[in-house]
Amino acid sequence: MININSSKINKTKAILRRYNLSYLAIISKHRKIIEGGDPSTTKIAYKLHDYFKKVKASKIILETKEGKAIVMYRRGDNEIFIIADRDIAYLVLEIIKKELNL
Repeated sequence: MININSSKINKTKAILRRYNLSYLAIISKHRKIIEGGDPSTTKIAYKLHDYFKKVKASKIILETKEGKAIVMYRRGDNEIFIIADRDIAYLVLEIIKKELNL
């Protein structure tokens, strides 16, 4: 399980706001620790996350014609799910992985 305290939660929420992410979810042991973003993307995010749970991949990156990227990352029981502009999605993943020691 991710060892997360209020300071890390606040830093991660600041990342969500700073990079204007469409959606961000951090899940540990099937429990959402952090979830936020544009409500219009939540429905599609849930559907994609259900698909990701069925796949044995550790990382999936999808790009849309509209310039968005969908990044799904798994390490053990921990998952990071990001929908953001293509230019920053992977950068944000790396920042969050470093912040949470994943």
